Amino acid sequence: MPQYDIVFEGRITPGASPEAVQARLAALFKTEAEAIARLFSGRRYVIKKGLDSETARKYLNVLEKYGAVCELVEKREPSGMTLAPPGSVLAKPPQIGSPDIDIDDLSMAAPGEDILEDYSIPAPPPLDISAMSVAPPGETIEELAGIPPLPPPAPGKFDIAEPGALLVEQAPTVSGPVPESAHLDLVPLNEGADAKSGD
Repeated sequence: MPQYDIVFEGRITPGASPEAVQARLAALFKTEAEAIARLFSGRRYVIKKGLDSETARKYLNVLEKYGAVCELVEKREPSGMTLAPPGSVLAKPPQIGSPDIDIDDLSMAAPGEDILEDYSIPAPPPLDISAMSVAPPGETIEELAGIPPLPPPAPGKFDIAEPGALLVEQAPTVSGPVPESAHLDLVPLNEGADAKSGD
């Protein structure tokens, strides 16, 4: 069965006087007026707690008749969870043990002693160099084969040009036909201007 708390925040019914409501509540709870006055500070106070629904509504109606506006708050069942103290470890890491290694057959080498056993580098296989010889300094070791030498230039086909001569001949200049000008008359520039203004 759900349980309810009656919570009061200092609110009163419209039109009621705060002094009158405080006096009524003091008479209802049979306490001093100074203790009731602290309930009107605006903070939330639990007047009654752990009531069933029917009893809680009866208290709510009585308080409202005395001018106090209260609220029913259903109590929730505890979830079974608690807050851990500050600094506590919430989850411990799993303990992983070191593997068991048998070192009875092992021993510590002395400082400066070679840990590896004697190791010899195998000799390279012998090479047959009887068919090889050393060329004297400056001699070409290998000649390029398959490329024929260039032929010498033929004499008499090349001449040396004079300084300033054109190495490439210019193309001949092609002139157009001379226009006929026998029917044209030359007029001075000023005279031609006066003739145009007279027109």
